[in-house]
Amino acid sequence: MNEITVALSGLKAAFDLTKGLVGVRDQAVFQAQLIQLQQAILEAQASTTAARAEQDRLQDEARALRRKIEELEDWKADTARYSLRQVGQGVTLYALGEGEAGPAHFLCPACFNAKRKSIVQKTQETRHGDYFIHRCPSCSAAYEFEERPWGGTAQSYSSDYDLYGDLDK
Repeated sequence: MNEITVALSGLKAAFDLTKGLVGVRDQAVFQAQLIQLQQAILEAQASTTAARAEQDRLQDEARALRRKIEELEDWKADTARYSLRQVGQGVTLYALGEGEAGPAHFLCPACFNAKRKSIVQKTQETRHGDYFIHRCPSCSAAYEFEERPWGGTAQSYSSDYDLYGDLDK
């Protein structure tokens, strides 16, 4: 705002100098006042340019703040769909609330609190042989829940099928 005031006062000075030029007859005085007039116009233009740059900067900042507010409102609306749920002994994850549309999934609480939605992925790993380990792809946190269907330790299967047996014929 200060730049606008300076610009207006510069333009007023230019106008006053122009009025003074009308009555001047002496060429040397005329030249001096003409130079003063040009300087006043240049100062007013510089102040106007600075004021415009400041206005543009403030508008950009306001747009960025509006975007940030929209993102926060969207995040707040999205997080309202989730609630903490105990899915195993000592394992609490975010899950879709009752009646919410969408496929069943769990979100990592560490990522959720950092305003990221990261779906916990099931692996075939086990820690004690009884429960699958689920991992967060973003922060690599591990959660042990969901009992293996056969219970107990991991089992291996064998077969006498030879995948390459038909190639020799």
